[in-house]
Amino acid sequence: MDIGGEKFSGRIYLFRKQGKDEKKNPAENYRKDEGIVFTYNGQCQAFFSKDFFRRKAVRQDYLWDSLLVFIDCSAISVRAHERLFMPNRENLRHGDLKFRLEREIEEKLRHHNELEQIAMARRKGELSENPEVSETFEKFVEDMVKKHPLLEQVLGPGFRIVNPFKPHAVKAIERPWDGVRFPTKFQFRDREPGKEYQREANINSQTRIAFVTDAENDYFRRDDEPGELKLFQVIADELRPAKNWRSPHLFEGNASLSLSLPSDAGIGDTLVYEVQVMDPSRIEPFRNRFMLSVKAERKQRPRRPTPPPAPKPDKPGSEAGKDAQNDTRLDVPNPVEVWEKDWTAQDPHFDRFTAMRIKRPPGADEDSAVFDYVINMNNVFIDQSAKDKPRKVREIRDRYKFGMTLLTLALIRYDLEARKRMHEAETDDEDEKQERLDVRDMVAEVTSAIAPFLLPLVDSLSRITGDYEHLSAIAGEAA
Repeated sequence: MDIGGEKFSGRIYLFRKQGKDEKKNPAENYRKDEGIVFTYNGQCQAFFSKDFFRRKAVRQDYLWDSLLVFIDCSAISVRAHERLFMPNRENLRHGDLKFRLEREIEEKLRHHNELEQIAMARRKGELSENPEVSETFEKFVEDMVKKHPLLEQVLGPGFRIVNPFKPHAVKAIERPWDGVRFPTKFQFRDREPGKEYQREANINSQTRIAFVTDAENDYFRRDDEPGELKLFQVIADELRPAKNWRSPHLFEGNASLSLSLPSDAGIGDTLVYEVQVMDPSRIEPFRNRFMLSVKAERKQRPRRPTPPPAPKPDKPGSEAGKDAQNDTRLDVPNPVEVWEKDWTAQDPHFDRFTAMRIKRPPGADEDSAVFDYVINMNNVFIDQSAKDKPRKVREIRDRYKFGMTLLTLALIRYDLEARKRMHEAETDDEDEKQERLDVRDMVAEVTSAIAPFLLPLVDSLSRITGDYEHLSAIAGEAA
């Protein structure tokens, strides 16, 4: 990564998932709470906790407890070191350099194709391969909405049960990628080799240039005979090393180069860059030139009021591509049931007090409310209730499942509305923003806390008929 001429390099380590018979997460052998570790000349200078990976800008809910990232800052200047690190060598100094570095790391992790692929594999391992929608649950929700029209305003018209494996457009299945050790091509996407590429670029915005190649995924990062990409700015027919760009991540023949415009770029300027890719097998590098026409800073569009959701068809779409059926903002979920034998398949592991957990699926939009719902069907309090009434086991578990699911839905909706109010207030107080509990933690804690009371509460409320005499009517009477 190049930030203002300062060079940073990073390594991502992903530890294997905790096995069923293991009592300790393998990642804990190498770190405690560290997630992003910043080093300088081999020494740790500061770190971000592993909660960094759960940020909405990163969205690694299925990998956050197995990731460890090292950012090597040894190549930065002495002045940059003073701007970035506090004297105690434990914290980063608040400032523009820290902010830009943080955003670069978020972008890198968010758009890392291999991590997304692994996250999808873990997700399939934790969730049911073919989750079936409970007909009882679906009918229960439909009847409840009919009796209480206010709920339709929350869920939206035409709501339906969500298929957790189709939260977005359905993707077509592609054949596995088979790259070569030394590429025979490295060129702009949708362009003939050797032809220049021209596009517009806005001031204070990231510009991405897409390439295609036939190289292996580890072409740039392997230890033995790696490829090297260099970016130059062409000034008066002279190649000068460019600044403010990020090394591309190569995945299945696609690479995307991200860069920012120079600070002295003016509206109407035309900037010329040259990308060179070289490896030990080549005499001359691949050369690709592109021109950027500088445009004014992209204006922040005012937030439009959210229109009411349009009615949906009875069945979700199955077509691939942009026209595939998408989920609404708050659809009724289909929670995946987890029993005691599968507790250790969850990450982190379930225990007897776990009730409900939600995770953002890989590739979900940053501002969406699409989550995977996972419910513990062997919660200790539910098992006790089922043991006391063995003839009503199914009824008890359905009440527990339906109640927990709707409670979770209410918590997510409340969080959405609360964050919307915070956004409208436009507070600049970072401490105030960070005080709010993440909705995933909120769901886990609240559902575990209410689990002992949920079934007794539902049972007791169903017995209320209105025949109770008000306390005020009998107050003061003699015993």
